[in-house]
Amino acid sequence: MTRRRRFDLVLIVSQVISYIDNVAGESQWSSSSSPRPDEKTLPLLPHDSAITTRRMKTLLCVDHGCSDDCVTYETPLNTCFNGEILFPNDPAWGKYDIFDRPMKDGSDTQFHRYFFTTTDGTCEGNSQKDPPSDDVYTLPLDECVGPFGEPRPWGSFEFVTDPMDSSLLRGSIEKR
Repeated sequence: MTRRRRFDLVLIVSQVISYIDNVAGESQWSSSSSPRPDEKTLPLLPHDSAITTRRMKTLLCVDHGCSDDCVTYETPLNTCFNGEILFPNDPAWGKYDIFDRPMKDGSDTQFHRYFFTTTDGTCEGNSQKDPPSDDVYTLPLDECVGPFGEPRPWGSFEFVTDPMDSSLLRGSIEKR
C-alpha cells in the first residue's frame, strides 16, 4: 500500500471513529435488546444525516494584518497529518508531521499544535504521551499571528464544522 493511500485510509478511519465517539450518547444503539456485559455496541448512523467533522482552517498571508495575498488551507483536527503530503510543492509547509488538538477545557480561543520528527503522516514518538511530542505550541484562534516562514509568514486559525466530504480529509486549499 502506498504511503499516500495509507495516510488517506488512516484519516478516514479516524474521522469515522471520532464521529462515533461524538454521537455515542445521542444515537440509537445497534441492538434493540440489552447488550451482554462483555459486548460492545456501536451507534447506528441515521440514514438521512451527514457525518460532520471539525477541521482546522488556516489562513496564511504576506502581511501582519492577514489581509494581503492570502491562501486558505483546511487540515484535520485530532489526526496526524503532513503538510508536504497534503499540499505537495507548497513552500508554506515544512517536512515534519503535525497534530492539532483543541484545548482540553473546551475553550475555543486557543489550540495546541504538536510537531513530530516523523515525515510520513504517522506522528510516531514517545507512546507514553497523548499525543507523544515535546514540541508543542499553544496558538490563538481567530487572531492574526506570526511570523512563521516565507512565503506567507502571517496567519490565523479557526475551527470549522461542516458535513464531511472525503476530499476534505486529504486537505484542501483555496487562494483568495
